[in-house]
Amino acid sequence: MTKLLIFEFVCGGGFQGKQPSEGLLQQGREMLQAALEDFSTVMESVSVYTVLEQRFAFETLAAVRYVEPQEPWRDAWQEQLRASDAVLVIAPESEGELEALCTEVVREGKISLNCTPDSIRLCTDKKHLCAHLMGRGIPVVETCELGLESALPDFGVIKPRDGAGCEDTYRLPVEGSLIQNLDGEREWIWQPWVPGESVSLSLLFGDNFVEVLSHNQMPCEIHNDGRVSAPHVEVGALNDDVALRQTAMEVAAQVFEAISGLRGYVGLDAVWCEGELTVLEINPRITLAYVGIVANPSNISLAAALLQAHGLEEISA
Repeated sequence: MTKLLIFEFVCGGGFQGKQPSEGLLQQGREMLQAALEDFSTVMESVSVYTVLEQRFAFETLAAVRYVEPQEPWRDAWQEQLRASDAVLVIAPESEGELEALCTEVVREGKISLNCTPDSIRLCTDKKHLCAHLMGRGIPVVETCELGLESALPDFGVIKPRDGAGCEDTYRLPVEGSLIQNLDGEREWIWQPWVPGESVSLSLLFGDNFVEVLSHNQMPCEIHNDGRVSAPHVEVGALNDDVALRQTAMEVAAQVFEAISGLRGYVGLDAVWCEGELTVLEINPRITLAYVGIVANPSNISLAAALLQAHGLEEISA
């Protein structure tokens, strides 16, 4: 029996002593619940465990290690990490959280169901990722450093250099007071606003293949203060767009060649306009679309596909 630890950063204690936003908590819980159910009900040879902070507890088929109120969450995480055979981490890239947790998994000699730490680091740094993809001829949005000491541009988008999703993303122009509220400890970037349809691709990477699992629509909302949000994703909404499917596969194959170390489930956000798919960012982890894919009984078993993508066919058999 293989012991699989599925750890989600928000529910597992990453916000211990703080209150995560309702949106962040809900998305984290939904992704964790989907992964726990997927692996628990499909894999008879896998025993599934997770870590939950007491205040975020919910019913699950998996075995749960609860984080006590006064207990550092990292103690519970490391205890379960050492006792596991394989680990799947669900965490935001921001502030290096995903990379740090996946690095611990590798150092402990455990089987990681995530991308390699090096590939996570590359995808986390939006400016570095832009230069990397652009240098390999992959259509990608222009990305520049933004100094908070200077005036904001009057067009485009600003966001954290290591942000996850639409976290602290603003479309310009915005009120002058915004710059005073930005976190001066973080690095910020500027990107042009790319017109077109917002697309989120669900990709599956293996040692020698990449597959597009789903072509998703990700409607963006622009709030009065300029803040950009994508509160939901319409999973599979663009699966019937033949031109998009062909272009998405071409871009996915280019990314496969450009970034070694991408493994398992990966999200790719882009803009689809006039036959061109412009990459905005690559999420080297499970994304919210994973929830919709798992919920559709007509789709493949993602649990089995993820194990096979990491060369673990004997476990998924």
